[in-house]
Amino acid sequence: MVHCYVVLWIPTVNHIPIPFDEPLHGGTRTENISDNPDEKFLVRIKAEDKDINISVSSVEDPERFEDFIRLRYEDFSHNGMVKYSFDSQFLDDSEFGFDDKNFPEAVYHMIKSLYHIHEFHEDESDSSLKPYLSTDDIDIHKENNAALRHYLCNHERAVLDLVKNAKTLLRSVLETEKNKGMPEEIRVYESFPSMYVMALGYDTYIHSLYDSIYNNECSIHNTDKSLRRRAFNIENSVRYFNVLNVFFDTKIRQVNNLSILKKAEANLKNSEESLKQLEKSIRTAERSLSISQDSLNTSQSTLETANDNIEETRNAAKGSTRWAIGGILFSLVIGVISIFYSIHLSNESSRQLEEVKIELLNTLGTVENYKTANSSDSLRFDNKQIVKSLYDNKPEVKSDSAN
Repeated sequence: MVHCYVVLWIPTVNHIPIPFDEPLHGGTRTENISDNPDEKFLVRIKAEDKDINISVSSVEDPERFEDFIRLRYEDFSHNGMVKYSFDSQFLDDSEFGFDDKNFPEAVYHMIKSLYHIHEFHEDESDSSLKPYLSTDDIDIHKENNAALRHYLCNHERAVLDLVKNAKTLLRSVLETEKNKGMPEEIRVYESFPSMYVMALGYDTYIHSLYDSIYNNECSIHNTDKSLRRRAFNIENSVRYFNVLNVFFDTKIRQVNNLSILKKAEANLKNSEESLKQLEKSIRTAERSLSISQDSLNTSQSTLETANDNIEETRNAAKGSTRWAIGGILFSLVIGVISIFYSIHLSNESSRQLEEVKIELLNTLGTVENYKTANSSDSLRFDNKQIVKSLYDNKPEVKSDSAN
């Protein structure tokens, strides 16, 4: 077991102190750091005061974590460097471990995430840096100390790799334009903005090291060629990206303008087609309107004829009604007259019959008187005379037709 030191650089701006008392994520972070997607190897870090306790998932129970190693806080500087000490430790039959040559970058990234917010770049654009390791103690407040040199060298390598990728992208774009000559068909422009954001993030944070009071040898004025070149690369990398940004921004604008122009032409063509369809629809509507007008005129004529027929029918009905009412009234009058005349005849006949009845009764009384006074022969003779007299004296009944 070897006693080791590690200096981790936590990106900071303007020498803002590292928030050891208020770590992010509740001071705990758990991640699967296995390189094999079919396997799971969970590592958990936990900030305990300023120390970092590292535990790993149990082989028997992946949900249970076992303490593995503890990073003991030693010191920090205002340019973002934090020094820890630890005793070397490796898992049995595993490459996972910590010593003066090995410190998993994934664990470094997890520790950095407890105190560093990705304020000037995306999370996936975070730099991948190797931590500074040593078996010798180091004074991180000393000018041009080994840890500072280590991280400046790492940053130079990172920005040069980014510049190399940008140059490769530029050559690809120029070659594609040369072959196709159609900028609107090139999609590689869209990959540059994320690369530019990463370069800006590097430039923002690297100055906490490059411009710190502890650096006075990495400078473009240094006589040492390697240190002068490093300073030049650090200072000019973002300038190179600024120039590239102008180039790609122009290309993107051209693509967008061409795209807008093509869409405008397509919209204009569609508008012309729509105008033709509209004119055709207007002509059809005019024909339909003419037909509708003719139909309306025919309907109005039919309605007028129907109104005339209705008026004639109404007038005829009124005349027929008057004649019918007159006939009915006339029939009623005739009927009433006939009834009254029939009643009169009936009364007259009744009166005459009553008179005949009275005369007959008188005559019969006379006959009875003769019966008692005369003989049977003279009675028969007298009866004959009486009967004859009755027939002679019978009144004549007038018929309706005579009246």
